[in-house]
Amino acid sequence: MKGELEARLIVLAFTARACAGPLRKFRGISVVDLERAMARDAGRDDPGVHVYHWAEFSALVRAER
Repeated sequence: MKGELEARLIVLAFTARACAGPLRKFRGISVVDLERAMARDAGRDDPGVHVYHWAEFSALVRAER
């Protein structure tokens, strides 16, 4: 069971990087980058629910504070 899970995670890691075209918005993001993006987004004065895809998360990670 553990070996099967590890194999699936390895496959997922490689396929997530290969997403292109319309699937690009579903690429994976690291937990560290997710934390940075969420912290930067929390500092914005824009109440409500926000849905972000990979490009938006990446922009938040790269944004200057």
